Amino acid sequence: MSDELSRLARRLEEDAARLSEDGVGDEEAARLASEIARTAAEAAAIVERTLREPMPAPRVPGQGSLPVED
Repeated sequence: MSDELSRLARRLEEDAARLSEDGVGDEEAARLASEIARTAAEAAAIVERTLREPMPAPRVPGQGSLPVED
């Protein structure tokens, strides 16, 4: 997992923990819910971008490079 995704995951966990605490007022709960939705959307965009990046072909064992002659 990338550093950015790790950071976002920690932030989601922290905000979700605060949201579940007793005594959270309506305004604070709405703010936290909005922040959680924004952070989750940001994480989803990173995952989608990562999945759409072209993947290099895997190297097959025993396959080498051919020498290039001038």
